[in-house]
Amino acid sequence: MRKLALLLLLAWTCLGCFVLPLPTRPLTLDGTRSATLDTGFLQEGRTTREEVAARWGPPTVWLQAQRIAVYGAVYSDVEIEFGSINGNGGSIPLHKREAVFLAFDGSERLARWDACRVQSGATWLGAALKWAHTAGLRVREPDLAFQPQAPPAGARVYFYCLKHPGVLGEPLPDVAMDGLRLGQIRRRTYLAVELPAGPHTFTLNPLSIRPNRASLRILDLPLTLGPGAVAYMEFHVACGINEPFSIVCVERPAEEALPVLRSLREAW
Repeated sequence: MRKLALLLLLAWTCLGCFVLPLPTRPLTLDGTRSATLDTGFLQEGRTTREEVAARWGPPTVWLQAQRIAVYGAVYSDVEIEFGSINGNGGSIPLHKREAVFLAFDGSERLARWDACRVQSGATWLGAALKWAHTAGLRVREPDLAFQPQAPPAGARVYFYCLKHPGVLGEPLPDVAMDGLRLGQIRRRTYLAVELPAGPHTFTLNPLSIRPNRASLRILDLPLTLGPGAVAYMEFHVACGINEPFSIVCVERPAEEALPVLRSLREAW
């Protein structure tokens, strides 16, 4: 969003129009601001992930491989006003992001937490990795190339994104399992999800925000997987003129999916 605003500002300035950043009343666009969260109960080495979820609800994203819960917020406190001598114009809010990061150990107890700003354009995973490095935590890094893994005790699903439409601003689709968001996927990357065998519902959201479902074509994907099963889901974001973003998804057999996955890197 910030890149879009800057491009518009440049275009309007070149045309001799005026642009002016103006502070506005802070407005939360998605999630909950960290200052409004009750953090007094958090105790490293004692507080469990279940206790955090009971107080704050489900996280913005649960990073399964890194064991980090992210409670993020998108907000705006500045608008760019633009106009011209003929009276045409408008305003664009500049989006900012922040998050509370909570790292948990293997026993689901809080190991470390902190709140900080999130860089524009970063995924929640990318922001969490940066925080973990700053905090001196050792967490699993995304693989630069596809790494085949042994069959799981439960089941595994690979989601991989091959293409996005030629639109201004690249979308970062969300993948959620049974209502819990697990990550965002850049173009030509994959996300591996471990899960218990049995029925599950995955939700693919074309954009990395939580708007009214009616405004987007969000895909709910039911999957039932047996022990040791692996599924490969190829998808991309579609968008036409005057059409909302939507998800196109198809399950691929291993012999088709694996050659593609070997050319991709893990989402970061």
